[in-house]
Amino acid sequence: MHPLLRRTGGTAATLGCAVGLLLNAAGQAYAATAYGQHCGGPGGGPTWETRGALGAACTANFNASRPGTARIAIDIISSERGELPHMWSFDIHKCDGRLLPSDPPRTFTCDFGPGEHTVYVDRMAAETVHLKVDY
Repeated sequence: MHPLLRRTGGTAATLGCAVGLLLNAAGQAYAATAYGQHCGGPGGGPTWETRGALGAACTANFNASRPGTARIAIDIISSERGELPHMWSFDIHKCDGRLLPSDPPRTFTCDFGPGEHTVYVDRMAAETVHLKVDY
């Protein structure tokens, strides 16, 4: 094979590989999930209940190497707290809102940059919060 053709073929293959990687990366920046911790589930594991009148905040943390969009799914299970609103927040009020225990499960989207990120949902000790963050 002629050296020029061999070099051109190698260059084309390299460019094709690079374009393929860029096209795949341009869609969804991440394919990972963070689950809530301290969210009032039965003993141990990724969710557990804090004793006392106030529960620990339900939080999900992740560290991003580049910008993306987080899909935050929150479901609050009713308790004796009744219909008092729950506050949720992504990166200290960059993206936030309120939910009532009677609300159906909700999903929110929030854009983020590189670095560490936290989703926070307040709760009482007797409540359970299901928190899932896809990023």
